[in-house]
Amino acid sequence: MDEHAGSQVAGVVRKHAALIADILERLAGWDAPVLQAIQDKVAGGLHDAGVSLSTARTVGFWVRNYVDWVLR
Repeated sequence: MDEHAGSQVAGVVRKHAALIADILERLAGWDAPVLQAIQDKVAGGLHDAGVSLSTARTVGFWVRNYVDWVLR
């Protein structure tokens, strides 16, 4: 992840992996996950946990892309 998203984003993902996993679990129950909603929920959850908004949005973007890749 460091290579693609940068070390700061990778560190946030590692530190908050459980929070991100919980958010994704809640979204997994949706019939058709909406990628923008996933990005927004991850970013919002991280920001609420004290991560800067810009970093939270970047992590949300990368999680969205990962989910998109997994679902394809």
